[in-house]
Amino acid sequence: MDSKKTHIQDTAEFSILSGLCKRRWALPVLALLADGHAARIYPLSQHLSCSRVAIGQALNLLQGIGLLAVNSGHGHPLRPEYILTTHGKKLANKALLLWHSTQQENDLIRVVYARWSLPVLLLSQQQVRFSQIRTTLKPITDRALSQSLSGLTKRKLLLRKVDITQHPPASFYQTSQMGQKLISPLTSQILQ
Repeated sequence: MDSKKTHIQDTAEFSILSGLCKRRWALPVLALLADGHAARIYPLSQHLSCSRVAIGQALNLLQGIGLLAVNSGHGHPLRPEYILTTHGKKLANKALLLWHSTQQENDLIRVVYARWSLPVLLLSQQQVRFSQIRTTLKPITDRALSQSLSGLTKRKLLLRKVDITQHPPASFYQTSQMGQKLISPLTSQILQ
């Protein structure tokens, strides 16, 4: 990988994005908060059609990363209301752009918001090999990475090229134009 790719991996924002991808609903929750939706568990779970437990875990993750804070003086201690922090507002606006760009197709939402999809797309802006992605995303398993690459390739967000001149043949992955367009709001955040 070249120096630009190493720079992306080393940024604090890339670490935050990788952390956000630990919970499936973290980025959609950020997007909805940026869009002005109620920042409580029940309304968010109703809007996203998911469990309150999943939303609670996403909100806890966002609070732990420092993107959300409990809005003191509002809500009940067992049903708190959350507000975006200054850093959270910046990333939430980027998440909102990503959310709007995936709304046309439900299948696209499933693929993009899968745990490792966004970090893989960000790392694949230039040709990379499977092992390079696995090394950068340390806790990822081979199976999880294979599933992520397969899903992104099927949706044409990622291109797979096989170099048969090498022995054994080598596979290279690179974000497609459609994938670049999709992650462009996030890359502008990360490269600032």
